[in-house]
Amino acid sequence: MTGLTVHVSTPASELELGPLISLRFLTVDGWRGIRPGHEPGRASLRRGPIRCAESETTIRWLATEGGLILIDRSELRILTRWAETADTLARLRELVEARDAERARLEDEARALGHRHEVATRRALMALERKVTRP
Repeated sequence: MTGLTVHVSTPASELELGPLISLRFLTVDGWRGIRPGHEPGRASLRRGPIRCAESETTIRWLATEGGLILIDRSELRILTRWAETADTLARLRELVEARDAERARLEDEARALGHRHEVATRRALMALERKVTRP
């Protein structure tokens, strides 16, 4: 039997892994494993690592932010907002931590911009009120 092919779709890119002899991932119902020939189905992915076995000794790792996995007998499609691959779990953790740090930085920047916008709007409204209420 041929191996599994995994297609990962994000808004930014497409990624293909395979052939794989198995895939192990976390769903909202717990851990699941897939091998070639598995019954078709769907599952909701939780954020976390996905173990992709290329052979008995070669493992690749994939991280997602959760999403949807569509299962066919020899093909899987993962739909997610973000995904990254690595050869080791430690490297995958570094990539996820870097992604989380970047997201936190962007959220802080967005909050600061929102605050500055709010202050500027208040100042403009106060200046307009002064101009309108002058005799």
